[in-house]
Amino acid sequence: MSVAPIFIHLDPVAGEVASRPDAERIRFIHTERWIGFPRAELGLSLLRDLIQHPPCARMPCLLIHGDSGMGKTQLVERFRRDFPDDFDTEQGCARRPVVVMEMPPGPGEQRLYGQLLATLNAPHHGYERLDVLEPIALRLLRAIDPRMLIIDEVHHLLAGTPREQRRTLNLLKFLANPLRVPLGCLGTDDALRAMQSDPQIASRFEPFH
Repeated sequence: MSVAPIFIHLDPVAGEVASRPDAERIRFIHTERWIGFPRAELGLSLLRDLIQHPPCARMPCLLIHGDSGMGKTQLVERFRRDFPDDFDTEQGCARRPVVVMEMPPGPGEQRLYGQLLATLNAPHHGYERLDVLEPIALRLLRAIDPRMLIIDEVHHLLAGTPREQRRTLNLLKFLANPLRVPLGCLGTDDALRAMQSDPQIASRFEPFH
């Protein structure tokens, strides 16, 4: 589309957008954008360093925490765009370098595995036992060959009993071991307090505010 004469004083890209019909301009205005201020760029750098880490017995992990609305989820969405999904035509299966899921509203191993299967678009019932869900989830994760697993809303841990919180924290630690991939977790400052309640988890997850 050509730029209307009234907008020739604008940058060519801005002028072209301003010349569009109202509905297209409104849609353009509402489109999400990344604003790379220094703290956010540092968070991106930490995630990029983490995904490049070679597999090892004790994979490093990252906890990004801060107030609601500070842009934690947007940070991860920006990061994920650098590592898009792909399809391996030789193997006949999808590859997902970065798997992003959300912690269920209440902690628990079955709920977490169920949410993970839903993220992977894997059909399942809501009543399978843990010994059924776990091998299915691990098998699917190995098939898509992720390089990082990211879990949002980790502060939902605090909705459960201390026992449920501890078991879910142990599950987070366990997921990084057999897959040998780093974990990134996002949450409010409550998530930091929950994770620091377990010395092993606290030593593995580097906090970034």
